[in-house]
Amino acid sequence: DLTNVDFISASLIIVCSCAPSTTSLFEVFATRSLILNSNSKSGTWTCASRKNLQEVSSLSPLVKRVYIQHFQATRTRLFREIDSVNWKRFQRSWKNYEIGSRLKELRLEMRTATLLTCIGPDALDILEGLDFEEESQRNNIDIVMKKLEEYCVGETNEIYERYCFNKRDQEIYETVELYVTVLRKLAKTCNFGTLENSLIRDRLVVGIRDNNIRKRLLQVSKLTLKDAIDICRSYESTCLQLKAMSQEAEVHKVDKAKPGFERSLKRVGSEPKQTVELYVTVLRKLAKTCNFGTLENSLIRDRLVVGIRDNNIRKRLLQVSKLTLKDAIDICRSYETISEAELRAIS
Repeated sequence: DLTNVDFISASLIIVCSCAPSTTSLFEVFATRSLILNSNSKSGTWTCASRKNLQEVSSLSPLVKRVYIQHFQATRTRLFREIDSVNWKRFQRSWKNYEIGSRLKELRLEMRTATLLTCIGPDALDILEGLDFEEESQRNNIDIVMKKLEEYCVGETNEIYERYCFNKRDQEIYETVELYVTVLRKLAKTCNFGTLENSLIRDRLVVGIRDNNIRKRLLQVSKLTLKDAIDICRSYESTCLQLKAMSQEAEVHKVDKAKPGFERSLKRVGSEPKQTVELYVTVLRKLAKTCNFGTLENSLIRDRLVVGIRDNNIRKRLLQVSKLTLKDAIDICRSYETISEAELRAIS
């Protein structure tokens, strides 16, 4: 349902293979990446290429029928059954289509018109109700896609997304390949920017189950994500070979010890009697050697959310969608003040 244009292309291939009279037309489609727009009322077809526009009115009736019937009957139901999974799937398909058809090389207006034609009238109705700063932005496919994403997916809670990322450890019998794939997927919604790869590497060092691999990783001073993955792969491969040679079943023990946190900023949690002020001071000191750049405050905030001992405070922090480090510290302070007052009242 989400790739109507691809299905249309497949239909045309089938039609052209059966009808010799349309072969030359198909060759034009395939070699010049034409975008087709049909007007079912007038029966005319317009082909838009990168170099020129030309009207084609003498197509095979069979091609016309297949294209028009399919286009009208199988409009995507993306905006009738809205959820983030459908949107992301459509987004991937659309990006692939733009590259494969060379649509990305055309003007923004042409790309936008093609997009709106593919996703159908439901999306047009939705776009009419969305707010654009300027009317001209409605012809900018990048802005249109962003608006549709906001409508379908909603605003992302960055704090919660990063919390999920920072809590994700390697599971039993999960290979490093699969673990890194999961981390990459989680990182996409965390807005890490240029630090994405280094933070995935850090999470890999923290979350890997085998302490021997972790020790090896921590011995490399300038460890890249690629280096970390290669080391883990090599270690896993060696373990499998030793297993096969010894013919013994190796028991996979669960390591309950807390692993160290990435780089110097280890997996620090607040101590039983440690105040939030002291905890944040420790985190700031550790962060100075981590080269976090402009993301330093947001990553200290993320570590605060993960490491805070009180689950009630954590729940409160996760409810704030645009939480700053200052906001997080203020919320934690207020909880501590209330707790101290309650203790004095009881005593």
